[in-house]
Amino acid sequence: MNILEESMVFQGPVENTTAFGVMLPNQRQLCHQKRPNIAERTLDDLNKCHAECVAVGSKRSQAADFKNCIQKPYFNIPLDRAENIRVLFNAISRTTEQICPELVQDAESIRARYQPLLLLFGACHNIYSVSRVLTDEEILHFVDDVKALMVYYRRHFPTESVFPKLHILEDHVPQRIKLTKRGLGFYGESGLEAIHHSFNVAAVNYANMPDALNRMKCLVNDHHVKTRL
Repeated sequence: MNILEESMVFQGPVENTTAFGVMLPNQRQLCHQKRPNIAERTLDDLNKCHAECVAVGSKRSQAADFKNCIQKPYFNIPLDRAENIRVLFNAISRTTEQICPELVQDAESIRARYQPLLLLFGACHNIYSVSRVLTDEEILHFVDDVKALMVYYRRHFPTESVFPKLHILEDHVPQRIKLTKRGLGFYGESGLEAIHHSFNVAAVNYANMPDALNRMKCLVNDHHVKTRL
């Protein structure tokens, strides 16, 4: 086997192989490899990444190097505890009352619909986002929490569709967690983003179909065929 063939089957870190057309990992690729799991993505971490992004000129093309923190977080209330979600929504009602009293009823209606939704989602997120082994009891709680979230969503938002990430949460995440007994914090986002890209590319082939439902069926079938191969 010559050195070119060795470079093609080599599975370790790529180093001095650029002479044979193999690109070295650039800074962005290295940054993705070092990306912390979701449990470490705290408000302080986001602010730190935003400050680093600003220091180099806030270039959108470099957003991935700073966890996409090209803008400062909009609020400073951590949403990892249920009480903080209540604080956030109560602030909406109070602010509306101070600025535009005639819209208080509308603001309260929004709070009444969305606060329980976020509380239910928060219960799911606190379990599936961890980067550790889950107990059998936690897995059972997670499955029940997902069911409760979807029942509430379909009851209070009957005209809304189940978008892809919500479908994944309902039908695939519980299966994955039951199988591995680990939270999704162990994994990166690259796989999901790759599927998103695949759908965007395939959508071009069906863009001229006038019926939206048939267009989506073709997209899903296209994805199914590719992932079955």
